Amino acid sequence: ARCNLRCRHCLAFAPRRTAEGSAHTLAPWLLDRLREDLRYVTYSCIGDPGEPLVAPVLFQVLEALGAERPAAHAPVVHLVSNGMLLDAPMALRLAQTGVRSVAVSLDGASARTNDALRVGSRFDRVVGNLRGVVSMRRERGLDLRLGVSTVVTASNLAELEALMELAADMGLDWVKLEELVPVHGLERELVETRALETAVGRALRRAEQLKVVAVDHTRCWDLWPCRITPEAAAFHRADEFANRSEIHPCRGPWELAYVGPDGAVRMGDPYSPALGNLAEASLMQIWQGPLARSQREQAVRSRPCGQGPCSVRPRRG
Repeated sequence: ARCNLRCRHCLAFAPRRTAEGSAHTLAPWLLDRLREDLRYVTYSCIGDPGEPLVAPVLFQVLEALGAERPAAHAPVVHLVSNGMLLDAPMALRLAQTGVRSVAVSLDGASARTNDALRVGSRFDRVVGNLRGVVSMRRERGLDLRLGVSTVVTASNLAELEALMELAADMGLDWVKLEELVPVHGLERELVETRALETAVGRALRRAEQLKVVAVDHTRCWDLWPCRITPEAAAFHRADEFANRSEIHPCRGPWELAYVGPDGAVRMGDPYSPALGNLAEASLMQIWQGPLARSQREQAVRSRPCGQGPCSVRPRRG
């Protein structure tokens, strides 16, 4: 999807594709194709990869998600943004159109660090925007959850505790620490395991002191509901809070569809194999098709129980 930044660690190659003109944005034909399906959505994550606030049809999508539904049955919409265009008036418009949760990418607690990794971003502008949104949220009593997501690198490792302090000072609800995937020659930004665990551990303790919910995505967690540990359950609670969602790993292959701006439908996330394209078939045809069934069978075989789908909620420790 299109983006207005050139982040050095972008997994979707959005900077190059935007510059080449090959990046997609959601087209009116695709929205029309999805309009009936959107009426049954209970949760929607908009953005990542790309920047949703540069998409011309964003508010048409939000309106379609909430169409012909009473407020009590409106879907939870979680939006992921780089924060450059997310000022208070924009956030108010988003909230009035159904957005209930916003994640902003911020890769450091200083302009020097963040702006070097997120080329085109301006730390002071993003932080100023967030402060304005928090103030507006408080004044209007909006039900809008806010947090920042940070890819942990060698460059920002020493700033993780300061990042928690900044989040608390801004009045944010959560901070998510993400693992780095070393694309585009960024292997030098990888952090040795022990140093990573030490720095992240300190940051998590600082967040707890400040009463900021912190989510540690730098680790791999075993979240199978039948055997989840208390520590993993605590992570799971924090992750659900940050995403404002109910996350069930067993039911995901039946419940979570990713629709790309090019019309490709995938199971769960934008990096899984395409099941089909909405230019050629309906969402229901794709979701019940042979490729989808095959992926579900593989998912079932990978579970400890070898069965599915599952109705068990993860134990809370």
